[in-house]
Amino acid sequence: MTGRTPRIAIFSSGLWSLRQEISLISGMTPVLPGASEAVAGWGHKPTARLARRFARRFHMPYIGFEDGLLR
Repeated sequence: MTGRTPRIAIFSSGLWSLRQEISLISGMTPVLPGASEAVAGWGHKPTARLARRFARRFHMPYIGFEDGLLR
């Protein structure tokens, strides 16, 4: 293990604006899509389809965040 904090890819500009909250909740470092260990999206909304597809394609966990929890 490298001791590096795991990264979570964020596809949504709305979630990106809440990246501090996502970091606190998940314990992961938010990053733009790319090298990461997990993927974040807006719950199971249709707008999160790209994030869910990316997670499935690269065999990563998808973590859905709900608007009410973050705001």
